[in-house]
Amino acid sequence: IARNSFAGGSQRSRLTLFRHPLNEFMPEYELTEVTTSSDHEILALLQRVYPDLTASEVETALSHHYRLFALRKQAQWVGIAGLHIYPHLSDRQRAWIHDLITTDDPAFPNSQSELIANLRQICSELRCSEIAIHVSTENAIANQFFLKEAGQPFAVVYGWTKHSWTGERTAIADDVQCREIKTVEDIASSLSLLKHFHPDTDQTSLTNAMQQGYEVFGLWIEDQLCSIATLIRYPHLKNGICVWLQDGMTLPIKRYKEAASSLFQSVMNACFQSGSLTVTVHARATNRRIHRFYEQSGGHHIANAYKWKMDLA
Repeated sequence: IARNSFAGGSQRSRLTLFRHPLNEFMPEYELTEVTTSSDHEILALLQRVYPDLTASEVETALSHHYRLFALRKQAQWVGIAGLHIYPHLSDRQRAWIHDLITTDDPAFPNSQSELIANLRQICSELRCSEIAIHVSTENAIANQFFLKEAGQPFAVVYGWTKHSWTGERTAIADDVQCREIKTVEDIASSLSLLKHFHPDTDQTSLTNAMQQGYEVFGLWIEDQLCSIATLIRYPHLKNGICVWLQDGMTLPIKRYKEAASSLFQSVMNACFQSGSLTVTVHARATNRRIHRFYEQSGGHHIANAYKWKMDLA
């Protein structure tokens, strides 16, 4: 979630230095990749947002592919952001900015734009097709900034916690079966359905995504696979491993509403029963029908999602 919260320190930090090519054009800025929580100055900056954050929690996130970058100018920290690279069915991989924090010091008015520019350059070199950020609905200033920086939000983010989810009380019909797709037969069946929504998906792209932690769940009604949901588990500084439901696809069959609802309920139950603390999902900004569905399922509008398409030509 984008925030504006800290004033940087004045001492140089003993961190692994990541000298990015973009810095050649902005020599007054220095981008550093944080590879350890041992530096007390970095931990203190993060504690401006998460007051009780521990070094152990930072190490856990870093060990699960959470990358942390800090921006410095004139020996002062002016910004910090987490970055997570995740798999996607059609684009191989995309990027997600976590916890973007910039100083509110008026002496550094462009720090947020400079930090984002560096992150976008990194993601372009990593061949990510797009980069996105979630901005809390409570942060009006940040939303105004990203409206100018990235344009209108492409999606609304709904969230549930283990305590707010109540869907497990609803029974699922006897002729409905839901399970994770892992067998060769299930993968073959799911590929046909996935190509209905993502024509470029093939065996290689699906296998590649699943090898990177992309989980696929299917729902069968009377032995017909008619609905698929996909998710990734991502690292969070304070909440451990969280879940993001990425895609929900349902064939337009007679009972498609029941299929979509049953699959969503089953996957949510599986996530919270496995120990997940939070689950989030995107709803396209223009799709009011799916907004109503998530709201009726107890979801809370917690953030707006902005993104930039990357030119990989």
